[in-house]
Order: sequence, then structure tokens, then C-alpha cells
Amino acid sequence: MTARKEKLLGVQYLRAIAALMVVWFHLYGEIPAYEPFFSVHGWISVPAFRGGVDIFFVISGFVMYVSSIDSEPLRFLWRRIARIVPLYWSMTLVVVLLSLAAHSLAKRTEFSWEYLAKSLVFIPYANPGHAGKVFPLLVPGWSLNYEMFFYAVFAATLLLEHRWRLRTLLTILCALVALGVVLPGSGAIVVTYTSPLLMLFGIGIVLGHFYKRCLADTPYIRNRWIAGFMLSPFVSVSMILGGFVLLCGPWSGGAVDLFVSAVLIVAGVVALDASGMTPHWAFLALLGDASYSLYLGHTFVLSTTRILCEHLRLDSAVEFAALSIAGSIALAILTYRVIERPTLRLLTQPLRITKIQEAATS
Repeated sequence: MTARKEKLLGVQYLRAIAALMVVWFHLYGEIPAYEPFFSVHGWISVPAFRGGVDIFFVISGFVMYVSSIDSEPLRFLWRRIARIVPLYWSMTLVVVLLSLAAHSLAKRTEFSWEYLAKSLVFIPYANPGHAGKVFPLLVPGWSLNYEMFFYAVFAATLLLEHRWRLRTLLTILCALVALGVVLPGSGAIVVTYTSPLLMLFGIGIVLGHFYKRCLADTPYIRNRWIAGFMLSPFVSVSMILGGFVLLCGPWSGGAVDLFVSAVLIVAGVVALDASGMTPHWAFLALLGDASYSLYLGHTFVLSTTRILCEHLRLDSAVEFAALSIAGSIALAILTYRVIERPTLRLLTQPLRITKIQEAATS
């Protein structure tokens, strides 16, 4: 356990992989003629790669519990806002400008001031430009409606005594999902905030509790055989591989498959991190840091690459995929280093100064 890294490297790698899964999923539908290539002629279920978002939700629940369950509510909310909002707002405004000035890069964007306002403040609505699906102007931002709602619920529970926080969080999430069963199809807001996807955050919370109480504190597990089993790299890797096989196989695609595979993958990665056996791969760690930028920004690259390939008459799926993925990664790293990281540092600097002052006076 002494070899365990302060930063959970496996979770960082998984962020990068989940974002790349979403990129591949959107590649699949960009040019219909290339779909057999992207699905390896039926060997993998590319539509199931949307499960990358499910993985993000489990990771979010896990990380929030591990890193913030002892936080002050306002401090927690501000850090989440500083992390999520600036880049999302910036890219949403880019979509608006493209829809007005270069519509070929934002063909299905249905702009109105109402849609812009709802998109910016994370209010779900049925987007007519996408057949009534609950998408904001920046389509990948649909998942942020869930994230921000989860953060609000999480912050509210931080007002309670510590011993009540876990059970209250899980009770609220379960009650909301149960309400969704009673009130199906009752509008975009109700459908979003009572979705079964909320349970993915709950699973992440449970994993976070298990990590803090058991995996990160091995003496808590009194039976050394059980501890050895849970922290075995073989078991962890088997869970990860099993989850990806369930997710990516040609038999996949159902909601249960996506749910179970996301849980297996994240649980396996967390256990591997806890064992201290996760190797250090610098580039994948960097891509994990930039995964939010990759997730939000890759659609711009896909549209640009599609137009570029049409203009240059490149008719190879390999060329399209290579240009799209390389461009998405390059833009993500650039955006992370030039915009996302400096903005986060600027907005959270007062919090760090306050924390140092509190430590100095204590």
C-alpha cells in the first residue's frame, strides 16, 4: 500500500479512455459509409461506446466522495463551477458563432436566445435540431446537466453531519429514480433528473466509500485472505477486461450491459490503484487531465475533418479516423493547457490562499 500514488493514476487513464470511446462513437455516425470500418465489420459494438459517459458518471461519484465528502458546501460548489463552467460556456458560444457564421460546421444547431440561456444554466430542454432529444446547443454538454444536478445534491448533503451524508445521498438518488418510474415522460427536466443514469453516481459513491474504508485502509479488512483477493492485480485486471468485453462485444448495446460494464471497469481500476500496481504512463495521464477538453471539443474537430476530407477528396476511413483522433487529442491538450488549467487556477486561487492562512493560524 505504500506504493499507492497520491493521484489515482488508473482513474486518470480511464478518464482518457472513456473520452476516446465517445470520440469513436461520434466518428461512427459522422460518415455512414465508414461505419463497417469503425465497427471492425461487426466485431465490436460501436454504439455501445456511448458507455464512455456511463464510466464518467461512475468516476464522478467516486471522485466526489473520495475527495470532497468532508468539504464545505460553498467551497465544493465553487470548485465544481470553476472546473466545469468556463470551458463549457466558451465552447457553447463557439457553437453559437459557428451556427451563425459557418453553418456547415454546426448543421443541426437550432439557435434561439431561450436555448442559449437554458444551455448555459444547465436546464434540460428538447432540442428540435436533434429530433427533440434532450441536448443543449453544445451536444456533449447533455451529460453536464446530470453532473451539475448531482453536484447540487452532493453539496446539499454536506450540510448534514458526516455520518448521515452517505446514506442521505444514496436515498435521494434512489428516490429520484423511483419517481422516474412513476412519472415517465413528464418533460425534459423530470426525465433528466429522475433518470436511471443517476444510479451510476450512486455506484461511484459506494465505490468511493469502499475505497476510503477498505482499500485505502487495509487494516480495516480484518481477514487477510479477503484483503489479498480484493487487492490482487489479477482480480482487478480481470474485472477491467471483463467489463470492456461486455461493453464492446457485438452482443452489447443494452442499458444493462452498459451499466454493469461501467461498474466492473471502474471498480477494477479503483482496486488496481489501491494495490499500488498501476504503472505510470505520462501521456495517458496527461490525456486524462485533458479528458474534459477532449470530451467537449472533439465534435468541432470531427466536423472540420469531415469537410476537409470532402474538399481534399480523401475517401479512406483510416485517414478520416487518424486525422480526427489526432486532431481531437491535439486540440484537447492545447485547450487544457491554454484555457482550462489557467482558468481553474485563477478561479480557485483565493481558496488556496484561504486554506494556507487557516493552516498557518491553526
